[in-house]
Amino acid sequence: MEEKDVTKTELKKVAKELNDQLGLEPPILLDLKASALKVKVVEAATLIDPKEDAFSDAAWEILEALGACARPESEEVEDDTNADDVEEDEDEDEDEPEEEEADEDAEATEDVEGAAADVAVEEALVSTLASDFKEAKKLIDLKKLVQEWDIFSEIDIAAPCYAGLSGPRKLRADMLECMPEEVRNQIEPKPVAKIEKAPGAEGTKRGPVGGKPKWQHMCEIIVENPKITVDEAIVKMTERGASMSRNVVSIYIREIGYTLSLVK
Repeated sequence: MEEKDVTKTELKKVAKELNDQLGLEPPILLDLKASALKVKVVEAATLIDPKEDAFSDAAWEILEALGACARPESEEVEDDTNADDVEEDEDEDEDEPEEEEADEDAEATEDVEGAAADVAVEEALVSTLASDFKEAKKLIDLKKLVQEWDIFSEIDIAAPCYAGLSGPRKLRADMLECMPEEVRNQIEPKPVAKIEKAPGAEGTKRGPVGGKPKWQHMCEIIVENPKITVDEAIVKMTERGASMSRNVVSIYIREIGYTLSLVK
């Protein structure tokens, strides 16, 4: 096997064995893109002790193909047998039931440890993805996350809707839609139910107007008339019970107008 032949499924398999055998903390996240997963596997392989750590033949083959670690040489076994060997074999046969029970206990322990490792990987995935998403403030950072995590494979970061002033907001919303509920809850805990305001109490300078934030009103106004002027947009906002400075209105008209021109 050569490095170019190693598939993502095989990388995930060896990554899981590395997590289990080496007790990696934090563990290698299995949901990474193939390129990032390969880097993590190669880095973790430097911690392997060939004489102490036991891996499957398939895992050793993958590690060797990646040039990360060579499997230990097997010890040569002499073929010569004699009467003493036969007697020893008979004694060993008598001990087989006890050995089988010990093997079953060991397998049960491995199953429990493997399940615990899977839980640790899942918890690390939730925590890492939530943390990375919170730290991504710019559009370029968000796009990098989309490229690194398979969970966002349905998102096309080259789409026009992710360009301009409203691009980061749109991309963040679509990324949240792709995330498992437990990750979304870490990023945006479910809000406490809001008390509805009485008629006439809405439309404050900083609060939402008509149940919508001011930026959404401005976007709707510009989409309805992409050639609208700053003064006309300010009048429309006033009619909706909201206000916005001329500089901000000008930026919205420029950026959203540009984005709309790309869509046509």
